[in-house]
Amino acid sequence: MNINSLMNPEEPPPRKASTVSPAQQLQSPQQPHSAPPLHPKVPRLSTSSTSSHAPSHIHESPSIIPTISPFRASYDSAVTSSPSVSSPPPKRMSQPSRSPAKRAHSVEDAGVIAHKPKRIKREPTPNWAQVADPSRPPPVPLWQNIPRYNASSVPRTNSVQTVQMTERADGPKPTIQQMPITNGGSLSHGAGPREPSINNVIPHEELTRQIADFCFKEVVLREDYPGVAVEVEAKVGQIIDKNTNDRIRLPVLTETVLSQSDPNLRIVFKSSVTLAQHKFLNDTLNDATKKSMMPSRHKIAYKHRHECDTFYDLSQAALLRLPAPLRQSMNARHNPTLRVTTNQKTGELLAKIVKVRRCDLNVYSPDTLYDYRISINYEYAFEEDYSTFEPSSEGGKPKVRNKDRLSYSHQEYQIDLTQVTPPDSTSVEDKQHELEVELSTTALREQGNLARSGQPSYYEDLVRGFVDNVRTLTRAVKM
Repeated sequence: MNINSLMNPEEPPPRKASTVSPAQQLQSPQQPHSAPPLHPKVPRLSTSSTSSHAPSHIHESPSIIPTISPFRASYDSAVTSSPSVSSPPPKRMSQPSRSPAKRAHSVEDAGVIAHKPKRIKREPTPNWAQVADPSRPPPVPLWQNIPRYNASSVPRTNSVQTVQMTERADGPKPTIQQMPITNGGSLSHGAGPREPSINNVIPHEELTRQIADFCFKEVVLREDYPGVAVEVEAKVGQIIDKNTNDRIRLPVLTETVLSQSDPNLRIVFKSSVTLAQHKFLNDTLNDATKKSMMPSRHKIAYKHRHECDTFYDLSQAALLRLPAPLRQSMNARHNPTLRVTTNQKTGELLAKIVKVRRCDLNVYSPDTLYDYRISINYEYAFEEDYSTFEPSSEGGKPKVRNKDRLSYSHQEYQIDLTQVTPPDSTSVEDKQHELEVELSTTALREQGNLARSGQPSYYEDLVRGFVDNVRTLTRAVKM
């Protein structure tokens, strides 16, 4: 070995000027452990002490790329022009200590914008599926999850398949009708009939669910009281704004349940229709009654009554003897009255009722001429003598209502179309016309308790039919 070679080692040849951009040096495979860089066109975030106030998520410019894969990095370096100047990668400035939460949101430290995981939204359980008493059975699943029929047993054909269900025990069995498709399309995709959604469940309809919760709370969950009947009715009319004395106007396009807790909402409900609309609804209901006589239909029962309601003020002693549900629900501004109903033609005594309105739910319908109010009422059959009671007065006159009522009963619903005439009426304008839809409380409680105990029930379908009857009538009125 030559000692001169040890004293004067041979110098390596000089390196050529590198044409690799700083971004390429940061993205080079020789630095596998380096943090992913920012886009070349985006300046680095300041690391001064004021940088701690910078937002943790950067969305202002679409050119910011939080993470860059090796393929994307090589593509960006190939298409992005950069000066051919050799320069070392920028040094990282010292940063103040950060908490783990802030460090996770730092682009320089982590190279990835950390996002808080989104909370999975789940459909709320309806009131009738909730159990407050631990001794009661476990919650029942939504009625939509209870299969109506076995879809696999339905024949697969190039047609729309509809199932007609009946709720009468002695009625015909469910039948499947084949409806041909006119445009040559097919609603079956090889796996059977169309599914209503991605999880094959029909989502609940918000307005019906609100009314179903309302009825469940005020009817199903309340215990029966001897002599007290519960009435569920919907009156058709208009929601009046007390500030303008006109129908309320809201910036909505569909039916809306109004909040009962808004102090700025000063409204009153006016339950009446015009004479022309009364005649139109009478014809509509008579036509529906005729069509229901078909063998495959549920019959509509028709009844025409002429009654007279006379009202009396209850004495203080009689008020104290009323059942607790009525006394607890009485309006503080006025006491309930006794309604004595007689037959107009024969004078026969038909009923003595003390009626107290428990609560209301106002539904605004901007696309129709009328709104509707759903009320829960308590009716108590008064058995005492009322001969000593003072007649109630209205406008300085005895409160008497002569009613010409048409009643149409269909399944669990009854529609009452009533013309009310004051005793001293002298013109047609003095008459009032009312439209009401009543829901069977017996059926409501029966189906509500079935759903409450986890058994198959059509509780929400029952409420939907109640609402749909109101919708059918209000949408039919066009004048």
